[in-house]
Amino acid sequence: NPVVRGSRFRIVSVSPTNIVWRGGCERTQVVERAEAIGAGAVWTGVFTNLPPTAREGAFALPAATSNSFYRIRAF
Repeated sequence: NPVVRGSRFRIVSVSPTNIVWRGGCERTQVVERAEAIGAGAVWTGVFTNLPPTAREGAFALPAATSNSFYRIRAF
């Protein structure tokens, strides 16, 4: 719910080993990875968190072998 402050879907921390987010409760949450960003980026799902979901989620990042960009979607 975008009008409820505590339910905003957002990344709250990123480290070399994990991503932590809040919000998107009761929604399917998908972490996606791309090797480049921009108009031609190809995003691939690397983690899916099915409902019911907690208020906070996390994903352990694999060891980097190349440039990696991540995004999280809730739907």
